[in-house]
Amino acid sequence: MIKKILLFSLLLSFHQSFSLTDTNKNIELFGRIWGMVKFYHPKIQKNKLDWDSIFFFFFDAFKNSADDTHFNFLLKGLCDITGYIDTTIKPY
Repeated sequence: MIKKILLFSLLLSFHQSFSLTDTNKNIELFGRIWGMVKFYHPKIQKNKLDWDSIFFFFFDAFKNSADDTHFNFLLKGLCDITGYIDTTIKPY
């Protein structure tokens, strides 16, 4: 009986460490994307959005996203906030 409890505790600790790794991966990826958008998006460069407050608004949602589908859904929402970038080349 004690062996079964120890084995169960060991398996549970491994499961928790793997889920912690996924959480760290989500936080790291969100931070990289948020930083890239903060420093390279033209609307944010012109101070039309307070991107720091958006970081705090989305942080817990990204950290607790359960799977890649939910993470991608949150990324789409983040991109929708920034709006459309006009990439057409206009003649002089």
